[in-house]
Amino acid sequence: VGHSESPSVRPSSLPTISKSSLPSALPADGPTDPATSYSVTNNRGILDDPNEPYDCSDPICQDNKKYISRLGLKCRAHVRMDCARLNLVGFTDKEVDELMRNCPCACRVPCTNAEDLSKHEAPDVISWNFTMDGVSMEGFGWETANEGRTIRFVVEPSPECDPSGTVSSSGEEFQAGTATAMLSFKSSHPIFYVLSGMGEQLDNSYEKMEVRIDGELVGSSTSNANNVECTAGPVSVEYATNPYVVEAGKHILEVFFTTGDDFDHFGVFYEVTFFVDL
Repeated sequence: VGHSESPSVRPSSLPTISKSSLPSALPADGPTDPATSYSVTNNRGILDDPNEPYDCSDPICQDNKKYISRLGLKCRAHVRMDCARLNLVGFTDKEVDELMRNCPCACRVPCTNAEDLSKHEAPDVISWNFTMDGVSMEGFGWETANEGRTIRFVVEPSPECDPSGTVSSSGEEFQAGTATAMLSFKSSHPIFYVLSGMGEQLDNSYEKMEVRIDGELVGSSTSNANNVECTAGPVSVEYATNPYVVEAGKHILEVFFTTGDDFDHFGVFYEVTFFVDL
């Protein structure tokens, strides 16, 4: 798609595919998204491009077309945001919850219907048991939020990546830990989960988070190889089964994390959020 040779008469309601070399005749009525190589896709039907990140083809799991987020944007505009982490930029927990319930497609939250998605509001707490190695500073290692439904491993910076010079080598070759929790259900139940985080950018397959349910590997995330040192970028995620449906009874959640080595960690964290009604 090429750009127009003359300015548009009025601003478009959707971002352009490529940047125009001419100014628009009127100012836009809201912030514009950065230029993207992805096509704008209607919120109906099966997508022609399997790599398009916005897929709302499931007729019983749709974004709310009337919803407007705290940013003044509709669901489609959040497709490249990490919805679960918007509390770091001023969203309240309630606003994050509303966004993810109203925009499951844009937020890439797996679901079979919108009602299932909202069930993570349940007040019951998931209680975790932790092990941890190689972390020597406070404020790093395992953290939980959202009544235990979000679990995060915050990586201690590598000394060579710390501009303040306050981090000293712990002498450990890696940072690692395991978190385990037991859930009990009275009937068959789906467990949804979303992996996310910011990993090192030098190489992949060193840092890794794995999620297991009853010993079965159901999802993992790792760093991306961009040959850049001491910086963090979005992690690469793979899901084996999502949601994972369990039968009535007790079930074990396990989350494992390791850095693999002690190099190039700065601003790194890995996390998983479970959407489940206890």
